[in-house]
Amino acid sequence: MEVNQHVSGWERIIKNSLDIVCTLDRQGYYININDACKQVLGYDKEEIIEHHFSDFVHPLDLASSLLSAEHVIQGLKVHNFENRCIHKNGQEVPILWSAVWSEEDSLMLCVGRDITDQQLVRQKDKLHQVLVEHGIDMLAMFDQELNFLYSGGSTFRIMGY
Repeated sequence: MEVNQHVSGWERIIKNSLDIVCTLDRQGYYININDACKQVLGYDKEEIIEHHFSDFVHPLDLASSLLSAEHVIQGLKVHNFENRCIHKNGQEVPILWSAVWSEEDSLMLCVGRDITDQQLVRQKDKLHQVLVEHGIDMLAMFDQELNFLYSGGSTFRIMGY
């Protein structure tokens, strides 16, 4: 297989990725970004290129995002960094980022995944946990010999143990 076929294959993967794949310069300005930016953030590529990444970050996540970018530029590989970006329609979009600095290219190479669905699952899990621990119903789980595997917080309140 020729090198050009490999390159075009990688380009197709990046172009068609559902995750944001982008490069930023040392100052934090977008140099390249794939088409996923439209689906994830509502912006066309041309609306993002040459803008600073902070223009799209939720104000409450700006300080941690700037610090994370600084760490990447210093050579640290960042995995599983979460922040919220602002969609073109104004909604918050939680993104999970991985980033690495390429000294050879003087670029930050980043991949960002929309984790809206995962955050909804986490919120439901937290709500479920609160209901189990503080609800009025007694909830318990037993093994085959009827030994307690789990007992909710209401068991103690109702039965004293």
